[in-house]
Amino acid sequence: MELKKLESSMNTVTSTHQTESSVVDKPISKVWEELKLFNFEKLFPTNVKSLKFTSGNCNDVRGVFDLTYSDGSVWSYGILEVSDQKRKISFELIEATPEVSFTSVQHTIKLIKVTAENNTFIEWSSDYTNDVNSHIIQDSKYKKLECFADMKKYFS
Repeated sequence: MELKKLESSMNTVTSTHQTESSVVDKPISKVWEELKLFNFEKLFPTNVKSLKFTSGNCNDVRGVFDLTYSDGSVWSYGILEVSDQKRKISFELIEATPEVSFTSVQHTIKLIKVTAENNTFIEWSSDYTNDVNSHIIQDSKYKKLECFADMKKYFS
């Protein structure tokens, strides 16, 4: 009986790490100016309705912001990192309304200068707690791809 439980649980195992990447046809300085200010409603309008800081601001590690998504859900995030040197931001889910089916997620968005064309490589990684399911991971993938399409439109 125990072996059957183990076998059935193995069928639902999914990765807790999800990464997508793209290239934005603008110099890294222009893309970083918007990203480091957390201008998500401008950069990702398909999925983000608004972003409001409830504690601190975009320069404060441990600053907190509420992200209202297009579907009306509101997720509160804490800033973990804003690095001008690495051109990287990281933030972690604190609370979600309505509640989500997983405990938390940490997002990292990193920019890299593409020197040959003077444009910007963007990588967005999400690390979920181990109670995430494959539907959430797939949704994360497609939302990132939508966000990249929005960024390309914004910078065109």
